[in-house]
Amino acid sequence: MFAKRATSNGRLFFLSKLELLCDNLKVIKVVRQNDKELCRCDECGFHYEDRKWAEKCEAWCREHKSCNIEITAHAEENKKV
Repeated sequence: MFAKRATSNGRLFFLSKLELLCDNLKVIKVVRQNDKELCRCDECGFHYEDRKWAEKCEAWCREHKSCNIEITAHAEENKKV
């Protein structure tokens, strides 16, 4: 079983079941910054202490191609020093 997917230039390529499964997994990058582990949204690059906010941010960014102010309010970049 294979699935078709179009690339940005309109060409089609085929994905196996394993590739489809991996494509749907939530992969959040964890980085160390100032002795803290932060989760990074791969879409916009904001960092979060809590993984759930990074996942929400990435899902929103991917679907809407924009950031959500209610989500990014929890980002480290938007916390007051």
